[in-house]
Amino acid sequence: MHHKIDVILQWVLTVYFFRYESTNPLQTASEKLPRHKKDVLWNYFGLHSENRKLPHKTVVTDSLSVIDPDEINDLLEKLFKWSLKSKVFYNHMETLLPDFHYHLACDGVCVHKYKHPHVKDENGDNICPYCFPRVHNKGKENEHTDLLHAFVNLAFIFLGGLQLPIYIYPLKAEQLREHEAASADRHK
Repeated sequence: MHHKIDVILQWVLTVYFFRYESTNPLQTASEKLPRHKKDVLWNYFGLHSENRKLPHKTVVTDSLSVIDPDEINDLLEKLFKWSLKSKVFYNHMETLLPDFHYHLACDGVCVHKYKHPHVKDENGDNICPYCFPRVHNKGKENEHTDLLHAFVNLAFIFLGGLQLPIYIYPLKAEQLREHEAASADRHK
């Protein structure tokens, strides 16, 4: 099954807006909805009756791994400007901004978890500058390595339950290695 990139991005933003930890809980919740509420969800995603299945999480991860972060930031900027122009905050003040309060949050998040390099040179070695190796069970029989992409994320968090991302910054593996080494030195 093929999904348009706009459906994939809407899926990701919906997970993010409503502060789910991943696509799994939202997918599970959507499966439990009564038929009439599912129809509303499918219409929101632009899914037609012949294609009413949400993208699998691996489709979402693979798609996001090839999108330029600047394109996502452009989309986030347009979304924020649209919400201001459409008076989303003004029209939903009591729900989104009780007592006129909101939070501006900055956090790091790891995404795009790979078991094997997704970008390789002619020798099969990982050449992705964003893949940070995370070793689990080091030195044990069940030792394994995940390759992760990490981002710094800036978002508005509204007390009414909505989260609106406004900027992401991808971290290169080298930046993470330097931070991890400095952190290890501080905690000796």
